[in-house]
Amino acid sequence: MQAAVRQTCEPAGPASSPVPLAVPPGSFIQVAKPLPAEQPLPALTLECWVRPRRLDAWQTLIAQHNYPIACGYGLFIDNQGRLQLYLSDGRGYRPERVLYGPVLALDQWQHVVGTWDGKSLSLWINGRLVAQSAFEGPVQAGAAPLWLGACGHNGPAVNQLQGDLAMPVIYADALAADAIQARYRDQGRTPATGDTVLGCWPTVEEQGDRVADRSSHGRHGRVVGAATSSEFVDLLIDSNADRNSYYLIRISPAQGGSVVCAYNEHAPPWHDRTWQPQFEFAVAEGTDGWTAELALPLDIFCKNKTLAAEIGFNVRRFRIPVQEVHAWHGAFDQPDDWGILTGIPPRDRMPEPEYHTRGLNRFYRPPNKAGRAFLAEQAGRAVELGSGSAHPHTTGAVRLELEGFLLAGDPHARGIIWDLAVDEAKGELYVLADTRPVRGVAEVRVFDRRGEYLRTVIPFHPTLPASSVQDLCRMTAREMGAPLVVPKLFEPWGEPSLYGDWWHHPQKMVLASNGDLIMANIYKGILWRIRPDGSLPPDGWTSAYHAGRNEPFESTVWTQDLWMVPDLKNYLPFHALHYPYFCFDQDGMLYVSAGQSSRPTRQYAYHFEVSHQEVSHDRELPGQEGRGTYVWKCQPRPGPAVEELDTLGGFAEPSGLVHDGQHLIVADSGHNRLQVFAADGRLAATITHYEQDGQQHPLHGPTALAMDREHCLYVLVASQAKSADRPIIERTLPLIQQEYLREARAPTEHPTRLIKLKRWQEPRLLAASAPLHQDVLQIAVDAGTFALVSLGVKVPGQRQKEAARVPPSHGLPFFPRMPALNTVSPAAVPLSFMKMTRVSSSMPHSPSFVRTRPMFSSMLWIMP
Repeated sequence: MQAAVRQTCEPAGPASSPVPLAVPPGSFIQVAKPLPAEQPLPALTLECWVRPRRLDAWQTLIAQHNYPIACGYGLFIDNQGRLQLYLSDGRGYRPERVLYGPVLALDQWQHVVGTWDGKSLSLWINGRLVAQSAFEGPVQAGAAPLWLGACGHNGPAVNQLQGDLAMPVIYADALAADAIQARYRDQGRTPATGDTVLGCWPTVEEQGDRVADRSSHGRHGRVVGAATSSEFVDLLIDSNADRNSYYLIRISPAQGGSVVCAYNEHAPPWHDRTWQPQFEFAVAEGTDGWTAELALPLDIFCKNKTLAAEIGFNVRRFRIPVQEVHAWHGAFDQPDDWGILTGIPPRDRMPEPEYHTRGLNRFYRPPNKAGRAFLAEQAGRAVELGSGSAHPHTTGAVRLELEGFLLAGDPHARGIIWDLAVDEAKGELYVLADTRPVRGVAEVRVFDRRGEYLRTVIPFHPTLPASSVQDLCRMTAREMGAPLVVPKLFEPWGEPSLYGDWWHHPQKMVLASNGDLIMANIYKGILWRIRPDGSLPPDGWTSAYHAGRNEPFESTVWTQDLWMVPDLKNYLPFHALHYPYFCFDQDGMLYVSAGQSSRPTRQYAYHFEVSHQEVSHDRELPGQEGRGTYVWKCQPRPGPAVEELDTLGGFAEPSGLVHDGQHLIVADSGHNRLQVFAADGRLAATITHYEQDGQQHPLHGPTALAMDREHCLYVLVASQAKSADRPIIERTLPLIQQEYLREARAPTEHPTRLIKLKRWQEPRLLAASAPLHQDVLQIAVDAGTFALVSLGVKVPGQRQKEAARVPPSHGLPFFPRMPALNTVSPAAVPLSFMKMTRVSSSMPHSPSFVRTRPMFSSMLWIMP
């Protein structure tokens, strides 16, 4: 456990100042001879003087650290200005091995030291101990370059120091307190000496860029600029000639030659850095350039099932001194525009990929080849059960233990309701919910108009044919001739799941015209397509997995985790970690809004510790707020794929969407208005007010929209206007955390309301609801009969009691006071008086199930 010994630091005294290394801005020092990669270190000290010019960006002082695959040791400044010491085994990044110090002083020299004596880590600033924690190792430098003033990210230099560095030193032992204080008093004038000094770099030579090492180890360095130091060449190989998937081999001349590899898919985007094949290569560097030679066995291209006779091939060179990018053929990021290599011996099968069991994924260990062979053998067998199970067509005498495990505790309570969808033709309501407010798993249940439970779509029913859920089928069971699917079980950062890791689960849902459920994850923009019975379409169901891979669906978990998933580009265009809105028009075009930031989305980001900062999209957009100002028109394609056709811009937090057959209506929430667009994208109307009793009332922060058969428009509005200068996005995790904790400490009550307007052409108020919770996310309308409101927040249930009849709110006869799903408001009224259908989230596995006890759940109101 880390102990903060001192939370403030003082600048160095004014008696004298250290002499900074002559390193131009944006450059750093590249040391030719790093510490041995695999040699265990019994102790270590990192020392330097630093004068930071900014404290709001990640910066490096001393590091042998290539994030996230070869992370050995380093002294850093984080994006909050704190000093950090990191020591680990030289493999994958381990965040629990960071020792945090206090915030440094801006524009002032400070003496910083990080030590490890084999038992504990310590940080010192200006001769004083400021942080300490227990750590017994192991510590290895790892296969990363040693740089002063920068570190690596998959090869290229990043996090360059924005300030001055002086007298960096690496020791093979842990300096004692008196030695550290003596070095501080010396003010960086005297180079370190002794047998334990592994490297000491006091000055840059006046002539040239050489930085001499004063130790006996000859670890001399040179000053390199960001452009030259990061120069590298990419080989891109489309081995199965599908013009979409490709292998990337990145070669750099640094450190005598280094290679980083990855497997990628272009659309939908996929990035798998666990593809690290073994092959021979050599790099030779001369005065006028450098040359690389590689011998690539064809068997290493094993992430695809096949090897084509003619494969796509491209070469691109990055970051040469004039900052150009050279590509051998066509657009380097478009596999369908590359050159062709012919004469490849084709193969219809490739060897299975091998997965390293250490250093790639901290939360889930992939099985080795023997383990995968055992699982494959088990998958081909059917487990014969005894007499009876809890499923249809069987006796019901035996209940599958897996079901009891997944639904342990309170199996039918919902922690948060994310979205609603209505199938008017069938009179069915789909409810997308998580099992608990944070780190839960997605479930979709279906109800009829009487509020009776009909079926569960997610998780899928075990009586579905195994072939219809093949990606999720662990094995099959059989009882008395009835086949049952035993699903695969995943262990994400949260509850056990049947659908992969946490970043894969959806929070958005809309019904397509054929009845398919189109869903999306708000963090990574993953697109799902699920059949209404829970089965998977044969042409694919998730944009995170392509059926052409030579590995099962669970490889998405083997190859990604919390520290690797940020490399995945977001597929759907909406703003990450916002709550987007979807709608279809009469031609089947899908409209997607950038979405709104809300407390449920900030809660999601807070507990999964993610932010917009590490998100990249398949296609970037210009402007200060980027994609936070757009609505997209997309053409759905077979399987989990869409094609962007057009965009509408100029919004601020565009939220709800609805289409009346001729016009698209957008809730421009940040601008406190509705925008109406014709089919050609022309703005047809702007609505900023609605009429009530001859008076004009402003539309405050409209979010969710819906429309009934009479074209009456339902709008969820805020109680106060949104500010024009309100930030649209939360750019960093600390900002999200601060906002979330501020709301938790001093909660505000800004209720919303649901209003019903005559038409968008005549925005006259017909009815309005009583105040609703400020975290209401979505509304839906069923055949003009009911309006449904989902609330994305955890609320306590109460026992239902007999209560006096309460008349509807004064002047609002359309909406009486509304009971919540599985919770009763303090002014509860008998449902018979209210003429409402109450939908229960008791969500049983059989329609006869009745729940009488209270629970914790989200709310769902149904209003006639």
